[in-house]
Amino acid sequence: MGYNNIHAQLMSAPPYAVACTVTMICAYTSDKYVERGYHCTGCCLIATIGYIMLATLQDHDNSVLYVASIIAASGIFPVLSLTVAWNSNNHGGHVKRAVAIAFVAGMANSGGIIGAQIYRAEDAPKYIKGHTICVAMMAAACVLSFLTKMALARENKKRDMMTPQEHAVACEGNELCDKHPDFRYIH
Repeated sequence: MGYNNIHAQLMSAPPYAVACTVTMICAYTSDKYVERGYHCTGCCLIATIGYIMLATLQDHDNSVLYVASIIAASGIFPVLSLTVAWNSNNHGGHVKRAVAIAFVAGMANSGGIIGAQIYRAEDAPKYIKGHTICVAMMAAACVLSFLTKMALARENKKRDMMTPQEHAVACEGNELCDKHPDFRYIH
């Protein structure tokens, strides 16, 4: 955006402060309503809007781009914590849950590698390519979050509709964990 190092460092704090506040609000409300899917979908949508603004409003005043970066950060940061919570809530059994959380953490950390490849120095200062890739990824995450919510809700409904005989058959076996018919997915 054309600022010196000290000024740029000072301006990096507000997007993180706003994103932290939004993350805390999302954490509180998603726990209060025992709901993760709409929260995740909504935050992905907010991030998508922020990245669309960053990719398309490059010829506007720097304050517009600054607001766009705050919007993008406010959408992305809550998604990280919501995804970890959603993932851990929907895996029964300690080992399965630990492996699932480790997988999500590993995938999240790979974002640093990907980010270094899509935000290249030769694309500076507009980074249209990087922003466009982020738009596509966040839009995909938005759709996938919604579809996951619908699939988990459908599975819960299917389990609710089991007859006593089906329930008894489904309860057979050892260590059913999240496959047990009484386990309910948080969606």
